[in-house]
Parts: sequence; structure tokens; C-alpha cells
Amino acid sequence: MIRLPSVVAALLAGPLVLSVLAVDPPTIRLTKPLAEFPETFDHMNGVTELRDGRVVVTDFEGPSIQLVDFSRGSQLAVGRRGAGPKEYMLPDRPMTGAGDSVLVPDVGQNRFLRLAPDGTVSGSFPFPAASGTGGQFRGADRQGRLYYLGSRYGQSDGPRRTKSIEAALAGAADSAPLLRWDRARNRIDTLAMVGMAPLAKPAAGGSAGHRIIMSRPQPFARQDDWAVTPDGRVAILRASDYHVDWVGTDGRRSRGAANPYAHERVTRADKERILKPAQAMTSGGGKFTVAAASEGDFTWPEFKPPFVPQFTLATPEGRVWVQRSVAEGAEPMYDELDERGQVIRRFVLARGSRVVGFGKGVVYVTRSDEDDLLHLQRFPR
Repeated sequence: MIRLPSVVAALLAGPLVLSVLAVDPPTIRLTKPLAEFPETFDHMNGVTELRDGRVVVTDFEGPSIQLVDFSRGSQLAVGRRGAGPKEYMLPDRPMTGAGDSVLVPDVGQNRFLRLAPDGTVSGSFPFPAASGTGGQFRGADRQGRLYYLGSRYGQSDGPRRTKSIEAALAGAADSAPLLRWDRARNRIDTLAMVGMAPLAKPAAGGSAGHRIIMSRPQPFARQDDWAVTPDGRVAILRASDYHVDWVGTDGRRSRGAANPYAHERVTRADKERILKPAQAMTSGGGKFTVAAASEGDFTWPEFKPPFVPQFTLATPEGRVWVQRSVAEGAEPMYDELDERGQVIRRFVLARGSRVVGFGKGVVYVTRSDEDDLLHLQRFPR
């Protein structure tokens, strides 16, 4: 009599439970840039590549908008600070819109500065009235629609219009609406709700007789993030289990599978980075001091969330890059997600580096040197 192998016998005896091992995605280290711009920057919000390969660079704190040409090693100021039709006060992240135009949100004047495909200023237009002040615009699509995060304070427009900061914080919701503004039809749609980090004890400071009170999120709290692809699909990253909720161009929603991730503990080094002494901070050319935080001001989780919020970006091809949470002092790491919301590649950067934008087949990265000056680099991807 011939005995069946044990595996075959098990198959005949009953159902077989298969355990599928997760396979790590390929990891790419960005170590040798195609080019590094010779001039340095003090600050940088983000970059957007023009069709001719030049790059629009914005600096919120400068404030400035620069047109950078890697091939010539030159940079040119775009517009200037001011309240005129082709001027700006506080330029935020640039975005590519319809017809390869570039839109720069000017949160100092609640309007967009529009740049033509050749980088020249072609005009401006106001934020929608419903966005309130300082709308968080972070996306545009080829149809000219704009995407932003609404207020978590509901109709109060944040603590600005509330007599008591405590009352404002008490009224803060745990989520905020993600909105799409169709400027051609003057219509605003709510696409989804985005989970926000809970708020900690407010920080107080001031300068020249002015008192400033700011709300602060709890460090390392789980907070959702989002990005818009050029064709108008919206990826909403859920911090609960690192999955993506997609909102299609037709408004239909779908949910991707959760991505596995390592749980990084919150260490003493992490806390010390948050609990810095009082610092001089700059906003729109004016400086103010914020009081140092104490450990008791915050509620500290045991583990960090799977990703760092507010730094998720979409590529021109419609993939999504997510900055992962890593140990304090470790090399920055980014996941690339496909149209299903699944991690397909992983990129590791040099310490002190950050992804700030994309171009045709390239990714733009800032590298911070020992003097905290930023060097703009271009890498293949």
C-alpha cells in the first residue's frame, strides 16, 4: 500500500488554511540626485514643475515665489510682495491646474495667484467665500476644480471669532470636511470627512504688546491625510489602519485594503524634540515668541501613527506618496501607493531631507545642511 504524503493527506482530511506572508515592497534609496540647484533656500513650502522643466518654488515665510531653472542654475523672482493684482502676501504650496497653469494660494489675501505655463503672472481670483479665512487649499485637477479642507470649528470660523479660546477648543470637532470647489459652476461639494488630531492645551505668546494664543494638536496623534490626482481622484488616507478611501471623479467611493506597517514607539528623544524651549517664530515678516511646552501639556501615545499627516502628495501619473513615521533621527521614508491604495515601492531619503514635489519622471527633494539651509535636488523615480 502506498502512503500519501502528509500534505496530501491533510488536503483529503479537511479544509486547508493558507497563511500568506506579506512581501515587503522594493526599496529604493535616493542617494545620487540628477541635479542639485546651486543656490540655497531658507524655507520652502513646495514645488511644481512647468512643462519646460523649470520649477515654481514658494516660500511662505520669505515670502517669495521663485522660478528655478536647473539647466542654467538660475532663479527668477515671480511677482512681488504686495496687495496689487499680480502680488502676494503669504504664498502657500503651488498647484498645477487646468491648461498647465500654476495656482499659488495666497493665504494672506484669501486669493489665488495664477501663473501661465511659462511662469509669468497672469492674474488672480479670490477664494470662495465659504472657505473662510486662510483656507487649506492643497489640490487642483485638470478640470480647474480646487480642493481644500474646511474648518473643524463649524460655522465659528475657528477661534478667531470666539471670545474664549477654551470655548473654541471645546467646540472643535474630531473631523473636518474635505471640499471640492468647481469654480466654473460656483459649486462646492463635500467629498468626505477627514479625521483630525485632538487638540492639546493652547500655547500663548506675543510680541510688541500683542498677545497670541494658538491651539496645538496632540503630538503623534492619529490624523487622516489626503491628496488629489491630476484627473480629480481623491485619496483619503485613514490613520486608523493605513488604508485609502478613494473618491472617484464621478463621486463614487471605494475602500482599499489596509497596508501593513511597523509600529514605532514614542521615545524620550521624540518627546524632547517636541518639548523645545521657547522659539522665535516668523509669520508674514512679523516675529513672535511662543512659550515652551511642558510634558504635562500633552497626552502621549505609546506608538506613532503609520504616517506623518500634511505631507501626502500625488504624482502627475496619479500615484500617491506617503511620508511614513520612523524612529527619531532615522532616515525619512516614503511609500508609493498605486490606484488601489496599496504600497508598491518604498523610497528612503538622506537624513534631513523631505519630498516637496514632482515632475515628469522625477521627484524634488530638499536637503537641509548643518546651517539649516535647504538645497533643492532632483531625483529620478
